[in-house]
Amino acid sequence: MLEEFGIWQSVIWNLRERDEGRSGEVGKCGNAGLPKCWIAAWGFLCSLVLVVWAGGGVRIEVERIVGGRELLSSPQSLAVSREGSLWVTDGEEPRIHLFSPEGDHVRSFGGTGQGACEFTDRTAICDPGGLFVYVADIDGSRVLKITRSGLGVREIRRAPEDEEGELWRPSALVAAQSGPLYVADAGAGVIETIDTFDALSPFLAADEYGAGNAVQPTDLACKGSLLYICDSSSGSIIHVDRVGTVFTVDTWDIVPFRLDVGPGGMLAIIDEKEADVVILNATEGSMTRVKEHLSESVFSAASDICFWEPMESSKKDEGVLLFLADPRNCHIVCLRIMEERS
Repeated sequence: MLEEFGIWQSVIWNLRERDEGRSGEVGKCGNAGLPKCWIAAWGFLCSLVLVVWAGGGVRIEVERIVGGRELLSSPQSLAVSREGSLWVTDGEEPRIHLFSPEGDHVRSFGGTGQGACEFTDRTAICDPGGLFVYVADIDGSRVLKITRSGLGVREIRRAPEDEEGELWRPSALVAAQSGPLYVADAGAGVIETIDTFDALSPFLAADEYGAGNAVQPTDLACKGSLLYICDSSSGSIIHVDRVGTVFTVDTWDIVPFRLDVGPGGMLAIIDEKEADVVILNATEGSMTRVKEHLSESVFSAASDICFWEPMESSKKDEGVLLFLADPRNCHIVCLRIMEERS
């Protein structure tokens, strides 16, 4: 399938032995009597310098691995702050973990339940900047407003007397720049907003963007003046402006589950059909499947994805980072993506 998009790859393995006062045998992968776990670890570290060039001038590098089994049991949802700190929600042990821009663990909080900072096993997180983060507790039918240190501030639900019923399955959150927080309700198929006073308001009814068809919005992304709605029921990405006008509907031979939008209209989409991540370069019209370029020890499956662009203009040429939550390997893969320009 990759040949159809003119995608080619070149793999560079840069194997370096580092002398840190250990025996010279450390770092060799032959039958030197080393423990199998050392050999496996060395192979894993070697895979981190994998470099891939894909059709359309896209270059992918594995930047780092964040977390691991000692911290994460099943990473589920991601959000990146403006300065590059990474928020991760865990599914099997409902907790929130914060990592520094360098990938170091900062703090963890939360637990199972219906308390002020407790969740069920399915969540989505959003960092709009400022003092708070928001967590959609999907099976708990609510959105939680939490301080960065882990104190629950407010529980946001739809009013019980509302004719539409309670906020049943808030499946995704996204913050618009200089705008509200958008919430996708996968249960009712509607898109709502949360304003600065934490008031919930309707934005789009299901029949307003679903063309009369049943819709199931599983994720949202926002770039510029456009809101991107991932509709897994129709297998499409719907582009909507800030006033609710539908511009375009994109469909591919994939089953989209999660998405995010990078610079220049670059799209990263989790293809639920193949348990893979697809990167679409809108400028060049090319497609890259991430799993075909990385070993299973680095990337096996994705539950969420998130772009991060550097704020400093001097670093724009260094590309963007794409974070992949891998629940099978219990870690977060950080990829650096660059467009090669002639």
